[in-house]
Amino acid sequence: MHTTLIHQELSLGLPEGFREMSVQEVKDASISAPEDGFTARDEARRMIVSVHWKKLPFLLSAFADPKENMKSTEQMIRNGLQNNEYELLETGEYSVGAESAPGFAYAYTVRGTRQYSEAVFLKHNSHIYALYCYGVSERKEEIHALFADILKTVQFVS
Repeated sequence: MHTTLIHQELSLGLPEGFREMSVQEVKDASISAPEDGFTARDEARRMIVSVHWKKLPFLLSAFADPKENMKSTEQMIRNGLQNNEYELLETGEYSVGAESAPGFAYAYTVRGTRQYSEAVFLKHNSHIYALYCYGVSERKEEIHALFADILKTVQFVS
């Protein structure tokens, strides 16, 4: 695995084969990634990993709850994919570094191909981080296992 430093505070290990995507590649892949984000793809595995962050207002940061952020994000994704056979597969706690974090897995269809995705939410200082993986549903088990391995490498360096 090679380590990538994201937003100058989140360290993430990515297996060989992953490379950072350009802004245009992210748009072409129909990933709604904000400008504050990092996205990498492994062409051979047909898998994408994306990390987004959002700075919280000072007063709200003390009360921010990643679980609530997860719920609102799931609802936003559900609404956005309502015409794409969206299916919530599960919600639960994921092992992220030495901690646990809320997340969910879901499936949807794009251009006739069933897709699989997972999303995990972390809070660090005044930021909420969302870590996503995307891939084709036929490789769901491989994607899930590889994303779990990636999540184990997460560390905050500041």
